Amino acid sequence: MCLRQTTQFPTSYVVLDFETTGFSAAHDEPIQVSAIRYEQFQETASFVTFIRPTKPVPANITAFTGITTEDVAHAPTIHDVFAELVNFIGKDAIVAHNASFDLKFLEINMQKVGLPYTKFRVIDTVPLARRYIPAANHKLPPLKSFLNLEQLPSHEAQSDCYVTSAAYQYCHRQKFGY
Repeated sequence: MCLRQTTQFPTSYVVLDFETTGFSAAHDEPIQVSAIRYEQFQETASFVTFIRPTKPVPANITAFTGITTEDVAHAPTIHDVFAELVNFIGKDAIVAHNASFDLKFLEINMQKVGLPYTKFRVIDTVPLARRYIPAANHKLPPLKSFLNLEQLPSHEAQSDCYVTSAAYQYCHRQKFGY
């Protein structure tokens, strides 16, 4: 896998989130991706797009994400999107909530489109949240509530990136006491 956990707490990074047709990177496909670049904790650029899968979006995924087959019918394919996405990420550290899920989808789809293997520096906010955020559940919807971000929809890639970044920044403040 192209995931290399880092113990550093960078202040410049890219938050990454995928919405997918299911939970298996080997069998399912991305239907939405968001990557937001932060420099010194300030958003400086974003990459957000629907992705057209090869099969219809399953009803249970539409119920979960709100994304329909019609939403992605005219979207670009992974072949149109992934080189630009990987270029957007560049050499920055990736911050993701449950990072192994998103990185598996990134890696498998990079292979599908013929992009070279890349080892990314990755920060997973799940263990950070467990350590620094006093919540009974550390999934994104409860963290949204803890961080006063209830206005953001759940299971929408860009909103999930904003929640992930807020959680990361909260954990950073707790660790370094500012």
